[in-house]
Amino acid sequence: MDEVKQFFEEMKARDPAYRKEYEGQAPYFEMMKSLIEARLQREMTQQDLSDLTKIDRANINRIERGKANPSLKTLFRLAEALDCTLRIEFVPKDSH
Repeated sequence: MDEVKQFFEEMKARDPAYRKEYEGQAPYFEMMKSLIEARLQREMTQQDLSDLTKIDRANINRIERGKANPSLKTLFRLAEALDCTLRIEFVPKDSH
């Protein structure tokens, strides 16, 4: 969703320390952003997602805030409940 992307962009623009941390943790932030966007696009609350996945709402909240490190099994459960495909790939780093 545009609001989520805008929030991250504003934080990076305002706070150099946040921008540096964001860039170092980009895969985690992208996962969090993607999860939030998928949930909001389906007009679901964290509680709705919890009810579908049987994952505690507090755990979903921690995942969305980057305070938890979910297992692949958990990510697959979230993706299934959101009618999404979970894609994890190894991509070569840029050479520069």
